[in-house]
Amino acid sequence: MLPALILRLLTFTLYLKPLVSDVILFAFIFLLLFLAILSLILLVV
Repeated sequence: MLPALILRLLTFTLYLKPLVSDVILFAFIFLLLFLAILSLILLVV
């Protein structure tokens, strides 16, 4: 499910302007890092 969403996001950003796609990509990576840190905190606690 997640790889399909990533592929859909990548194909969606291809139709946008490079600047907008870069912003979306950075936001997506930031969201993934935030979720990873949150899951680590929940596992520790």
